[in-house]
Amino acid sequence: MQQIPNYLNARQKVFCHWFALTGDAPGAAARCWAAPEKQEEALQLLESPAFHRYLALIREAMEGKGKLFTAEEGYRKLAFGPVTDAVRLMFPAEGESPQLEEMDLYNVAKISQAKGGLEVTFFDRLEALDRLAAQQKETAAPKDAFGFLEAVAAGAAAEEDA
Repeated sequence: MQQIPNYLNARQKVFCHWFALTGDAPGAAARCWAAPEKQEEALQLLESPAFHRYLALIREAMEGKGKLFTAEEGYRKLAFGPVTDAVRLMFPAEGESPQLEEMDLYNVAKISQAKGGLEVTFFDRLEALDRLAAQQKETAAPKDAFGFLEAVAAGAAAEEDA
């Protein structure tokens, strides 16, 4: 018998997402693993506290009140988020060590040690804005299409009434 893990790997998290969407554990396992023995192991995950914790996070996110970020929220944070903590990391006050666990370094892509200090590379804000704009166009296109169809239907109904 396999021991139930305290954590979930990436594929197990995908299984959790499929289970949250479908409610079908065997179907979700079949989508994630081809081997029947792996599918059986996935079904044993249903008893895992780690599975239940992650499933609760997914369900909260699906209801709109969770802590999981959507891609749009992530791009928005990259495009408009503060970089003050990264600057504070580069130029700390004398005699004071930076409190890394309290810093918001979401916009930081890479930190490396350079001569005489740190080199901090940030994510590209313009690229994040481009991704946001593209995502908004994708979501607006179906709405525009429905608006057009509603206008055509309203015009046809008005034509019939006349």
